[in-house]
Amino acid sequence: MDQISFRRPVANGSILRFNIQPIKRGKTSVQYTVDVFTDSPGSSTETDVFSTTITFAQVDDDGNKSPLPKKDKLRSEEE
Repeated sequence: MDQISFRRPVANGSILRFNIQPIKRGKTSVQYTVDVFTDSPGSSTETDVFSTTITFAQVDDDGNKSPLPKKDKLRSEEE
């Protein structure tokens, strides 16, 4: 995960919405962009809270990189 810089505080009781989209797929890892929005209690609009990029890597039982399953699309790209 790269750096996270919170843009606004989140009020207790707020509802958070995570928008997660794949941006890069390698042989052993996949990278996603994550945008988080909040809907404060009583509010009719969302505001952005933070964005980050996160990378997940597939490893075997010994902690070594291992290839991702061969797929045309990631599950997050399917409609």
